[in-house]
Amino acid sequence: MQDCPLWLRQGWQRLQSAFRRIRWRGHCSGIGFLASLQQGAPDWEATSGPAALIGAGGAARAVVSALLGAGVPEIRISNRTRERAEVLANDFGPRVVVYDWLQAANMLEDAATVVNTSSLGM
Repeated sequence: MQDCPLWLRQGWQRLQSAFRRIRWRGHCSGIGFLASLQQGAPDWEATSGPAALIGAGGAARAVVSALLGAGVPEIRISNRTRERAEVLANDFGPRVVVYDWLQAANMLEDAATVVNTSSLGM
C-alpha cells in the first residue's frame, strides 16, 4: 500500500475507519471468506470437524459467523487477550470454545480447519 498514491492511501484509511465503526455481524466478510475457502479447497466440508481460529477481532467475528452458518460443529478460539475471545464465545454460544493463548497449540488437535485472523504472521 505504501507504493500507492497518497489519495488512495487516505481513501483506504477512511474506508477502514468507517468499517470499524459499523458493527458487522459477519455477513459480507463471512461470505467472502467461505467463497475463498471453497475456491481454494473445493473438497472442504464444514461438518468434517472442529475449526481452530487464531484472533478475536472483527475478521474473527465474520469467520465465526460464517463457519457456524456453514455447519462447523465446534469453533476453538485463542487470542492474546482472552477477554476478547470470550466475548465472541458469549455472542455465538456453546459451539464456540475459548483456549488460553499459551495453550493454543492444543486446540489444533483433530481440527479440520485452521484460520488465522490475527495480524501475527500475515
